[in-house]
Amino acid sequence: MKATEKTPTGNGPTPVTFDTLKAVQDLRKSGFDNTQSEGIVTTISTAVSETVATRTDVILVRKDIDVVRNDIEVLRDKVESLHDKIAATDKKLEFLHDKIAAMDNKVESLYGRIDAQDGKFESVYDKIDSMHDKIVLKLGGLMVTLTFLMLAISPLYLRWLNTLLS
Repeated sequence: MKATEKTPTGNGPTPVTFDTLKAVQDLRKSGFDNTQSEGIVTTISTAVSETVATRTDVILVRKDIDVVRNDIEVLRDKVESLHDKIAATDKKLEFLHDKIAAMDNKVESLYGRIDAQDGKFESVYDKIDSMHDKIVLKLGGLMVTLTFLMLAISPLYLRWLNTLLS
């Protein structure tokens, strides 16, 4: 009688290092009868074969670890790519902010020049004011869109980071 386990490949049982025959013989020498000895050894054999990790178990766990390591590398690459995209989006937002500030300065300068003409160009002033509002609205809308894009990407980025750190 030998304790055995099934291999994951289905090629048959792999023996566990527990000599059940010797255990039965030792129990008989200690005064147990055949039925008692075989019952005890069967119980121990079953417990050992169900709870002891074998070489096959270790190989399977190592394969699983390799798969997880590969998955982590893929996630790291994706997180790095997202980080680069977020950095590029930040640069674009900074660029847009600078452009809006420059436009505001130009408009303010134009306002000053128009005011210096004592209201002679009031219709021009109204047109510039209207164009300024349109430009500010369009650029502001673009900034809001880019901000929401960053906010939409950020949870994914944080979730992947959390997954990596877990």
